[in-house]
Amino acid sequence: MQLVIPALASVLANDTDSDSDLLAAILQTDIPQTDGNSSMFSPDIPFGGTLPPSNIASLEFKRSLSQSTSVNDNPSLSPTGDLTMEAWVKVKTAPANGDLYYIIEKQGAYNFGYTSEAGAKKLFVSIAPNTGGAVTYDLGVGLWHHVAAVFSALPGTVDFYIDGQYVSTQTGPDHAIPDTGTPVHVGSAGNPPLGIYTFDGFLDEVRLWRTARNAGEIAATYQSQLVGNEQDLNAYWQFNDTFTDSSFTGTLAFNPDSSFTYTPPAN
Repeated sequence: MQLVIPALASVLANDTDSDSDLLAAILQTDIPQTDGNSSMFSPDIPFGGTLPPSNIASLEFKRSLSQSTSVNDNPSLSPTGDLTMEAWVKVKTAPANGDLYYIIEKQGAYNFGYTSEAGAKKLFVSIAPNTGGAVTYDLGVGLWHHVAAVFSALPGTVDFYIDGQYVSTQTGPDHAIPDTGTPVHVGSAGNPPLGIYTFDGFLDEVRLWRTARNAGEIAATYQSQLVGNEQDLNAYWQFNDTFTDSSFTGTLAFNPDSSFTYTPPAN
C-alpha cells in the first residue's frame, strides 16, 4: 500500500526517485527525541573551531538558488552491505512543513536528510528498497550539529547519532543496498538535482563508510579531522575550499545552473 503524508504529497509528486514512497512512510513512524551572502565556501566551521585549525571552511548551500553538488557513481559510492553516513550541519532557515533538506543522496539507493512534518523537525534516512527511519529532533537555526546514520544490512537496522551520542534505532527487513549506478549528491537530491531538495545552510566533514560504525567509533572521531585513508572510509569531503574527496573517491561537481561564487575564508 502506498503511504503518502498529505503535507509531503506535493513534493513527492515531483520526485521520480523510486524510494519516495518509502520516505513518506518513514516520516509517519519516527521515534521522538526528547533531549532536547553569495559565498560557497565559508569560514563558518563547526563549533567555532572544535575541529583542528586545518578545518578552515565549510560548504554553504542556498536553497533559494537550487544549488547542488554531485559526483559520478563508482564502486566506492555503491556499498551493497553496511553503510554509515556522517556530516556536520548548520541550518540557516528552518524547513517549512514538507520541505526536504537532503544531506547525502544516491537516487534509488540511500539518502539522509532533515525535514519538518506537522510542526516536528526530523532527521530521516531511507535505504532502498524498504528500510529506513526518522527521529524527531530540532537542529535549530545557526547551530552546528554532527549527525550520523548507521545502516546494518543484517538485521536491517538504522541507528541515529546526534553530536556523537546514540539517539534511536529503527528496524526493517535485512537486505542489500541496490547498486543503482546513479550519482551521489551532497546537499541536494534528484537526477538531475532538484532545488526543492536543496539543503539550506552549511555542510562540513561529509563522510561515507562501508561499515556500520558503532557508538565508540563515532564518538571517537566526530570532532576530529581524518587523514582520508582510514580503513572502510569510502568517501570524505572536508570542504576546505575544495570539492576534492580526501579519500580519493571523486571530486564533487557543482550544478552549472547554480549561481555559485567562490570566496576564500577569512584569516
